[in-house]
Amino acid sequence: MGPTVRTTNHGVGFTSTTMADPVATAPSAVDSSKKKKRQKKNHGSFLSLGDTSRTYCLTLAYDGSDYQGFQLQDDPSMPVVRTVQLVLEDALRRTTGESIRVRGASRTDKGVHALGQLVAFESRVAGDDDAVFLQALNNRLPVDVVGQSLVRIATDDEYFDPRKASTRKCYIYRVRHGAIRTVLGRHQLWQITKLLDVDAMRAAAAHLANDVEAQDFRMFTPAKELKADKSTRCRVTTVELDDAITHEIQIRVVGDRFLYKMVRSMVGVLVDVGLRKLSPDDVRQMIQSPTPSRLVTTGAPPQGLVLEWIELAEQPAVNDTERVTSRVDATYPSTDWGVDEQTNEDSVDVPNEDSVDVPKEDSVHEAKENSVDEATNDGRHEAEE
Repeated sequence: MGPTVRTTNHGVGFTSTTMADPVATAPSAVDSSKKKKRQKKNHGSFLSLGDTSRTYCLTLAYDGSDYQGFQLQDDPSMPVVRTVQLVLEDALRRTTGESIRVRGASRTDKGVHALGQLVAFESRVAGDDDAVFLQALNNRLPVDVVGQSLVRIATDDEYFDPRKASTRKCYIYRVRHGAIRTVLGRHQLWQITKLLDVDAMRAAAAHLANDVEAQDFRMFTPAKELKADKSTRCRVTTVELDDAITHEIQIRVVGDRFLYKMVRSMVGVLVDVGLRKLSPDDVRQMIQSPTPSRLVTTGAPPQGLVLEWIELAEQPAVNDTERVTSRVDATYPSTDWGVDEQTNEDSVDVPNEDSVDVPKEDSVHEAKENSVDEATNDGRHEAEE
């Protein structure tokens, strides 16, 4: 007697037993082949490991909408939250079989995006083809995080920290103004109904940039972040406004270091100038005669901010023709195009039963006075944007 198949008709509430056709129930060769391919994709073996640990530098891009910032929140007294570092380390574990702790060059905050984050880590992955390592890693990353490039770096330091090695960082902030709100791309910009005075904003921006010396930006960070042993002087060399796209302003800021919420506060001040709530001369006084008793503005919301690139002190890769850089050939989408919908089948998330199950927080897409959940800053020392 062959196997039986139990079928249930939930509509009328009875169960019947029927004889199964052994040929019909036996898995076909095609089904078995598909199953094996699916298992191989979902539970592929780890990359081969060698005896020597090597230092890697990864250029990382991510949509920060559904993340509580980049940095891992490892306070055991706090609930586990979904961060970029958490999902990256989980993907590395499922790629190499190693427990790897990564080090980011910038600690982007909740809802902030990146095109050129730099991340360093050590691994014993064998072989010299870093492209294979990168592809395997991307196959295990979620769809909103992707490795742009991966190089092995030659360094005499046992512990290479890209944050300390960084010399300049570039942020870009997108503002849509004077138009009906857009649906596509709304998670990557700040939408303002009123038309902004771009010329006045440019005049104000000139007071924020100084390519000769550092200036005091204490009015552009929350007062609680001010500490006697922490300098508030930053050398911001570039604050440029590009309004080539209709109803959109892209504000690019380049500097050697940034205080917590500094770029978003700068953008908030420039928008206030564009709304004629402040004058360009008010901005000059904020820099030349700072009053640290209060934050000058509630700041721009996080979703419009992108870490575009980071420069490191020169660190040659194993291949001398390469250099560690986070500058990638990427164009930030305009509101006319919205979010880039192109997908790469080889780069999609690979389900894995061993992956970390972490909560997916609701992203913040509206401009609010307290646009960043202060609880996410616990344990985040010297946090930046």
